[in-house]
Amino acid sequence: MTYTDKEKKAHINEIQKYLRTISFYNGAVPRIIPDGVYGIETINAVKAFQKAYGLPVTGDVDESTWNKLAGEYIKALEFISEPMGIQPFPNDGNSLSLGSSGAAVIMLQAMLSELSSSFANIRPTDITGHFNKGNESTVKFMQTVWGMPPSGEVDIHLWNRIVDLFNNEVANNT
Repeated sequence: MTYTDKEKKAHINEIQKYLRTISFYNGAVPRIIPDGVYGIETINAVKAFQKAYGLPVTGDVDESTWNKLAGEYIKALEFISEPMGIQPFPNDGNSLSLGSSGAAVIMLQAMLSELSSSFANIRPTDITGHFNKGNESTVKFMQTVWGMPPSGEVDIHLWNRIVDLFNNEVANNT
């Protein structure tokens, strides 16, 4: 089976993508734009990669360079990726209310506690993992402010509003 120009270009593009990603992780590797052409910029990026990782500096991607390139690409992806989110809100569609407990309540209390340091009208909250009267009162207050019926229960819609407020507040204060 012959190696087509299309396959060759795709492999070069993959090498370039790996090098570009690694460049965000390791500044010794120049940042290139993948174009599928093994030109001088790609050769120089391969040489810089080989030098940075103790490989023979040839500018060619041999088996040892490829293996190191693939391994460092995986490391770079982990380094530059966004932190994974967690989903503690109950998947069964239930809401959090007086008497609820568990991870979702802990996360709710942590968000409310953090928000209380930014908003004077949100009372500080102890993080106990048990949805208590104080949590219910704070939730009712937030529902009223947002024009929602003050049930004191946290459904997915209220949860998302609290998370959004929390994320915006944390992003602006860090």
